[in-house]
Amino acid sequence: VERRSHADAHKKTHRKRNMSSAIQQEEKAIAPETEEKQLQEEENEDEEEEESVVDPLGNRLMKVYLPCKQLTKLSRPKMGDVLFGKFVERVFESLKDVETFLAEQNHLALPWYQHLNCSDLKDTVGNFIRQAGLWHTTSYAADQKEVLSVEGQRIVARDLLEAFELLDRIVGFFIESTRQKETEIKFPAEKRVPVLVVTGFLGSGKTTFLNYVLSAQHGLRIAVIENEFGEIGIDDSLVRQRFNEAEEIFEMNNGCICCTVRGDLIRILKKMMKIRDKFDFVLIETTGLADPAPIAQTFFANPMIGWTFRLDGILTVVDAHHIDQHLDEQKPEGVENESVEQLAFANIVLLNKLDLLGFVPPSPSSSSSSEEEEGKKDWWSEAPESVQRLVAKVKGINSDCRIFPTVQSRVPLDQVLNQRSFDLEKVMAQEPQFLEDESHQHDTSVSSVGIEVEGEMDQEKLSVWLRTTLQTKGVDIFRFKGILAVKGISEKFVFQGVHMLLDSEALGQWAPDEKKVSRAVFIGRNLDRRELTDGLTCCLA
Repeated sequence: VERRSHADAHKKTHRKRNMSSAIQQEEKAIAPETEEKQLQEEENEDEEEEESVVDPLGNRLMKVYLPCKQLTKLSRPKMGDVLFGKFVERVFESLKDVETFLAEQNHLALPWYQHLNCSDLKDTVGNFIRQAGLWHTTSYAADQKEVLSVEGQRIVARDLLEAFELLDRIVGFFIESTRQKETEIKFPAEKRVPVLVVTGFLGSGKTTFLNYVLSAQHGLRIAVIENEFGEIGIDDSLVRQRFNEAEEIFEMNNGCICCTVRGDLIRILKKMMKIRDKFDFVLIETTGLADPAPIAQTFFANPMIGWTFRLDGILTVVDAHHIDQHLDEQKPEGVENESVEQLAFANIVLLNKLDLLGFVPPSPSSSSSSEEEEGKKDWWSEAPESVQRLVAKVKGINSDCRIFPTVQSRVPLDQVLNQRSFDLEKVMAQEPQFLEDESHQHDTSVSSVGIEVEGEMDQEKLSVWLRTTLQTKGVDIFRFKGILAVKGISEKFVFQGVHMLLDSEALGQWAPDEKKVSRAVFIGRNLDRRELTDGLTCCLA
């Protein structure tokens, strides 16, 4: 990511476009088989760049620990007095070095090691050496004839291993507690950039929510990471066209952020770390087929990412008009139901498009105190039965989430942004295997068809083709969207919809020198690529 100097707004926007384009080109150039290797190399580079205060202490501790570990190799011949004496000398010299180092650091009033008690380490090492001497030498055991018996040797071996286990724990405590202290000081929690993951099934209103956030007055500088399942990016254009002065926008296409392009997410976050002073909030919009759990894992599995960013919450947008059929869909064995996973992992749920169920939600209001909230009735208590049934279904999947009624994904932003909704301890209590990187499988019958056609469309042909396609294939078309050039219209024509519902709008003028290329994406089950491509091409004027 290029480091940009302060410039006027036009140059800033131009550079942002170049930055996003460069990132996309770089990511497409990475072969899948080299992705894991590159990630490892980048992690090693990060570790080399960041000088850790743990290292000087850890190196000294290892000079105590490793010789002691050698003394626990009970299957090897016993050392005898002379060799054991040399080992003990090395251990105590190294222990003295640790003690001197800690004393010097604490004398300088440095904060890194003040929580450590060196006397605990000395006592533990001394106890271990005594037990090791009973095993490896005769001089230690001269006055203890019982240890020379078979049973006595078994007891000595047991006590030796227990003493080393205690040493192992205290060395581990010295290192891990110092690492945590370093993290708290160098990367304080209050300075970590909050990240809100916006998920929800195809066509639920995620991009609408994103645009709403970017257009609202909240005082935040927001960076956006867009992930589209389609091979052609449309959402990035919709957001960028509306908000040319918008915050950083990074795009990932043709793959799902929770699996196939998860490495791209890590790379982008690492690039963003280098310009983190340019924004103070991050929105990640996932594909409609993403499982949010692996995305959340990213912020805890990679230390540098976890020290820079804070997972603020998982927000799931629900299409109230179509969600039933997706929640009830029977998937093949081993294939997860994305809609269920998205709800199960949500901290916040936007029950969107309620107007299509004949319900006008109460007007959004800003945050109120907990006492006021407790005194209020649930908003759905006065809603139609169809809405109450839907809320009960959501609560049946996730009883802890907050549910907001919305139209056009509009919600009081002071109730969803910077709320610290994600609680790792709570998640781990409910799902102890959360941080384990488990593979998951998507429905292979669901695919994406991306189409690019140069030239202008005939408006009447286009209207007939869209209407006919949705009437005959609408059940299997989960989501469609596109930006088209229509003859006789100077503005870009945007169409989008879910199943058989179609919406359209104008989106800005075509630039005089801009090539008129129509782009569309269809996502659904058992789609015929040739049929859709030929159909749109036949609409050319």
